[in-house]
Amino acid sequence: MAMASTCGIQLRLASGVPVVEVQGLWEPSSAGQLVEMIGALASAGHFEIIVNLQRAATRGAAVLQSLWSVADAVRSRHGHIDIVGTADQVEHLAARAADDRFRLYTSEASALRRIKRVPVYIPGPTVTARPATSYRTP
Repeated sequence: MAMASTCGIQLRLASGVPVVEVQGLWEPSSAGQLVEMIGALASAGHFEIIVNLQRAATRGAAVLQSLWSVADAVRSRHGHIDIVGTADQVEHLAARAADDRFRLYTSEASALRRIKRVPVYIPGPTVTARPATSYRTP
């Protein structure tokens, strides 16, 4: 009897940029599927790719190690793999990442802003509005 995988990997577009979302418990067997998906995106001409780990139960180091080879292929074409994670994941990854193969972010909007070089609005619970300030004239 085959065991069902507890890690889901989904692809979607955000402002025209491919976002690979990893959800659930990270398993080493999922690394091949993730590398294959990012490799296919790079082969199709996408060299700015976001990998969102915020819904994955991982500290992220295992994910980065599996992506090193495909990251080098993307970087050879002047592209980037942007990793989005929770604050804890990003802190853990920053301590382990000794090179600049990956750019780390705590929100997808920040990664998109860097790629697009313009402000990007992403609707959802992660977007908050700044309260209006009132100015009094003397």
